[in-house]
Amino acid sequence: MVNAINTWLKGWVTKNFKKVKNPDLWREYLEVSQHHRVKAFWVKGHAGHEENERCDKMARQKAEQFKKDGNGAS
Repeated sequence: MVNAINTWLKGWVTKNFKKVKNPDLWREYLEVSQHHRVKAFWVKGHAGHEENERCDKMARQKAEQFKKDGNGAS
């Protein structure tokens, strides 16, 4: 993710996401991030980093909900 956001994304856009997995999600990312300056950086998972732990919890909750109702709707 870090390399994709910081390095590869510009090239993917230029090539219209040819041979890129999940182009729909990358296009959505571009749309929601266009008014922000985003710089991704790697954080070791499950190491007590407060924001990382929060994101992990949110992702797990959403995944469980997705399994439960089949679409992840809130």
